[in-house]
Amino acid sequence: MPGTGMNYYEMMRRQVRDARGWWAIHAAPVLILLVALLLIPASARAYTAPQAASGLTMQVNAGFHTRYRGWVPVYITLGNTGTDFIGTLSISISRPVPPPGRRVISPSGYQEPINLPKGAQQQATMYIPLLINSIGLSLFDPQSLVINLLDRRGNVIRTQTNTPIPVDPADVFVGILSDQQSGFGPLSAVSLPDQDNSVIVEPLDAQTMPDMTTVLENFDIIVLDDFTTDRLSLDQLRALQVWVNRGGRLIVVGERASSRLATSCRERHQHSASGHSPFAYQWP
Repeated sequence: MPGTGMNYYEMMRRQVRDARGWWAIHAAPVLILLVALLLIPASARAYTAPQAASGLTMQVNAGFHTRYRGWVPVYITLGNTGTDFIGTLSISISRPVPPPGRRVISPSGYQEPINLPKGAQQQATMYIPLLINSIGLSLFDPQSLVINLLDRRGNVIRTQTNTPIPVDPADVFVGILSDQQSGFGPLSAVSLPDQDNSVIVEPLDAQTMPDMTTVLENFDIIVLDDFTTDRLSLDQLRALQVWVNRGGRLIVVGERASSRLATSCRERHQHSASGHSPFAYQWP
């Protein structure tokens, strides 16, 4: 019947309206509570992360005064004036790819754990391989290193990008180990047969001297001039020994430097199988 049909639809509308009212009164507060519970952890993370990172500093120097010819030493200095920090240093390589202007950042395979208590400073050295393009040096679009300091959850706390400069293969790259800080200017002025190339002098010390042979292969020549070699670690001396055995040119200047090197090698290699040192170069 028409009257009965109208009453039925009117009854349905009333039930829907009543249901909406019940939802607003009972379910809506429950929904608000659930949303609040979900937001609390996120708010806490957003608040505490800056607190943990506020006292952290990171300074990065890559290459030998930005220069390299293969494996790149990355010197990282960390400081912490805030709360204790535990995390990871991570280095990725940013490479240019076609078309020009496009770059790809490789997944980081170079990581080192970091434990930095409040008030502490820490220095870390990491070695990263950067292969020079055989067609050219890519000077106009070089490879870059992306250094990230991560917390325990993998969040990036500090980041820095560093772009070392490749050394021309025809240049002569000379590492200088000396207690003297000056007097090597004339070496840089030496003329090479090809006037377009030059001698590049890199001062080294006990902190920057590599302890990996592959990193020493950046250099064509290493000069040891009146340097206190007992400051070098066993790993550094071993790397130098292997580098010389592989054809590296080591110049030891002066009898005192030669004697110091021999003494350091005896002390460091007294437990080695051979019991002798390969360093037999001396220029009085």
